[in-house]
Amino acid sequence: MYKSLSVITLTFLLLAPAVAQIPPQVEDHEAFSDYWYTGVAEITRYDLAQNHYGEERSGDAVLIYVTEDFLTGKQVKLETPANGREYVSVLKLNTVKKFVTGIYDYSMMSSVFTPIPVHNWPRSLKSTSSVQEWCGQTFSQLNFMNNRFRVRSYSYFENDGDVAMYLPNRMLEDEIWTRLRLSPDLLPEGEFEIIPSGFDVRTAHRDWQVLKASGTRNDYTGDLFQGEQLQIYKLDYATTGRTLSIIYEAAFPHQIVGWEESRTTPRGTTLSRAVRTDQVRTPYWQQNRVEDEYLRKDLGLD
Repeated sequence: MYKSLSVITLTFLLLAPAVAQIPPQVEDHEAFSDYWYTGVAEITRYDLAQNHYGEERSGDAVLIYVTEDFLTGKQVKLETPANGREYVSVLKLNTVKKFVTGIYDYSMMSSVFTPIPVHNWPRSLKSTSSVQEWCGQTFSQLNFMNNRFRVRSYSYFENDGDVAMYLPNRMLEDEIWTRLRLSPDLLPEGEFEIIPSGFDVRTAHRDWQVLKASGTRNDYTGDLFQGEQLQIYKLDYATTGRTLSIIYEAAFPHQIVGWEESRTTPRGTTLSRAVRTDQVRTPYWQQNRVEDEYLRKDLGLD
């Protein structure tokens, strides 16, 4: 059963942006500010069934959403007075997946930084992804600059190697997760070109490239995922046999209740799934003492 815990903290508030900062697709600007600009993050835990090496693994997935000011030049969080430097309010998503493969652990994390005024900043500014397991680790970073993405990728593994290249101005798969939370109307439909996620590039051992995909948005009619007025966004990569389906609540703030990812190969079709179990809204960066560890139980992590 899905649980939700709201932690209200008044000691650290962020100023709400002007109405012009909010995407025009958002109907209720006041509700948007009241939810995303109150000095807390939204943290959601999911039961994860991750298919890896041809077998299903049980684990945890956590989505951490929070707004912050982001320097557009250095493309890092603004932590000191701007002093004339350009910055923009972004919706940041950190995605964490952890599961066990036999004797050893797998840990995957990605981060994406999507400007909230999408009419002025139509592309996410930065995306990173990393994978750590007992054999070694990989790290990739994409920065949007000069109307294209600069790609830097580093790996312990010979076939992945170290990569320095550029990709054209296309949507990132990783930013679908943030654009959905800003407004589902920002999700691309029909056929389009897209840059796959860092997780997919690493686990499928693919090169960084632009791929063709198609997107559809419909009502969710199943019974596995629980929530109010659910919809499903399906991203289909016909050329690679991969499909990503994100199930979310139609009403603001469009919370994600789960997702499924399927891959079709000559060996058959595999399926990974994440189902929402727990959620908190809290300033987690302030809760780093031993006495705060009990809060992990509210997320189902202990």
